[in-house]
Amino acid sequence: ARRAFRLPGVLAVRSVVASLSRTGVATAALAVAIATVIGIGLMIGSFRASFVSWLHTTLTSDVYVAFDPSGEVVSDGVLAEIAAVPGVRSASLTRTVRVPTQRGDVAIRALEPGGGDWGLDLTGASGDAFASLAAGRGVMVSERLAFSRGVRVGDVIELPSAAGTERFPVLGIFRDYNTGLYSVVMALGAYRERWHDRTLNGIGVRLAPGAEAAEVEAALRRTFGSTAVRIRSSEGIERLSVGIFDRTFRITEVLRVLAAVVAFLGVLSALLSIELERAHELAVLRSLGFEPKQLTVTLLTQTGLLGTAAGLAAVPIGVLLAALLVYVINQRSFGWSMDLAIGWGPLLSGVGLAIVAALLAGVYPALRAARTELGGALREE
Repeated sequence: ARRAFRLPGVLAVRSVVASLSRTGVATAALAVAIATVIGIGLMIGSFRASFVSWLHTTLTSDVYVAFDPSGEVVSDGVLAEIAAVPGVRSASLTRTVRVPTQRGDVAIRALEPGGGDWGLDLTGASGDAFASLAAGRGVMVSERLAFSRGVRVGDVIELPSAAGTERFPVLGIFRDYNTGLYSVVMALGAYRERWHDRTLNGIGVRLAPGAEAAEVEAALRRTFGSTAVRIRSSEGIERLSVGIFDRTFRITEVLRVLAAVVAFLGVLSALLSIELERAHELAVLRSLGFEPKQLTVTLLTQTGLLGTAAGLAAVPIGVLLAALLVYVINQRSFGWSMDLAIGWGPLLSGVGLAIVAALLAGVYPALRAARTELGGALREE
């Protein structure tokens, strides 16, 4: 401080130590407010990173054809036409149906990956989970279902079918950020065998290397003709999903503003109190030759030190808060898990917010102190 600001810097550091009874409370309040901002920022960043990773895993096809939710019977001839479209490498089939259980409705997602990936991000599974799933020897359940009903890998889940209640071993648990019904994934062949349902909700088309998605989409529209379908690329779905995510959490920017206002008012009130208490001391410094500019530098350096201390103290508190939100509160509230991603952005922005709020709060008290009428301040003593 002496090298940077000479005598005003030294006085600022000593003043911080001497007035801890007041500045300590303001600094602690500032640290708590900033830690909240950091914790929420890290939680949102972790959620976004996990969500994007889940989208990359789930969207295994390049183009998706969606039918009416009630389902559409797609003949083998139409499937053959799709396979014959130039640029199409393979196709996956999906049927989603809602079934009632004793503990609420469940969405069954019956899949035929068509030689591709199942699109499941597993958080727990048996050794041969995907092979058993393809053979129809069990099902995968979503994290939300497993958490809410205490289901583990190896347990048995009961689902009502056309022939009565069916019992399926749980082969694995997959991450699912769907906020609708709890999900159960099974092989399409196993579903059709038990539910006698030949309809489909969607078809996923994988493109050959170098194929143009727009040309394949146009060919698919001609294939289905007047049938009501929605055709979208995986890139469009991902872009739309991430855009909705970002808009949903944009309200958290208000939290940053509120935290800054709370920090500003807390530091401002503490500094005004200190300025009143030290009016005589500041007047003595002025009478000894301290210029108003030097006095302003002293007080702003003091507030900058308070903001820096609060910002640095808020970093570990914010990280702990983010871990609590990610690993405990989020899972308890929604039933899904995510990976904690600690980025520099929220940490640096939190420290910067603390310093800026403290400096802004110190401007008015510094200007008041610099304009103090010396005679009146000295006579009061």
